Amino acid sequence: MAIKRIMIAAFTFAVAQSAFLVKSASASPFTGASRLKGELSVKPGHTLRQRLPAIKKRFALPPIAFVNFCRRKTDQCAVRQGKLAVRDGVVIATPAVLSSLISINTQVNKTIRSQSDGPRQDVWEVNVMAGDCEDYVLTKRAQLLAKGWPSSALAIAVVYTPKRIGHAVLVARTDAGEFVLDNLRGEIITREKSDYHFISMQDGSRRLGWVAL
Repeated sequence: MAIKRIMIAAFTFAVAQSAFLVKSASASPFTGASRLKGELSVKPGHTLRQRLPAIKKRFALPPIAFVNFCRRKTDQCAVRQGKLAVRDGVVIATPAVLSSLISINTQVNKTIRSQSDGPRQDVWEVNVMAGDCEDYVLTKRAQLLAKGWPSSALAIAVVYTPKRIGHAVLVARTDAGEFVLDNLRGEIITREKSDYHFISMQDGSRRLGWVAL
């Protein structure tokens, strides 16, 4: 997987990209939102911050392929405030919001044909006909941004699968939970129910920000 090459090349990236970073610093899908929300165990009045441990923002180097993507697609990496209602920094999980998550996850998974990058290649791209996990993630993220999501509530995450295979997913933060949008499964689940080991995650409040988990 391309993600595994990213992890192995972290030190090389730290040296090669330091100058750039300094400059840049200035299964089947659910049929409805009610079923998705029914999977949760949120008590009335409890928010995401009450249910999940606070993410410790330890600085992490962004994947070099992500940096290169942002060079080419500056609009996709810009910090956006969005138009959806937000509470405590996360999107309020209305039925319309949850339905949109389901629809976009399903549509992108069906539209893009799975195809790995070639040997020694790691190119992240958006709105493609064929691509690997990062391309699914970027396309879903772009469509959610277009629906009014703030960039701070959408995070690309680098994970290990239970078989220790590098992978990338999109995490959508709402007051009902952090939802994982994944090209390897048709349904959307909350992060706390995922069996992935999260390594690092994008900090959407900063253009090139990433945090270690």
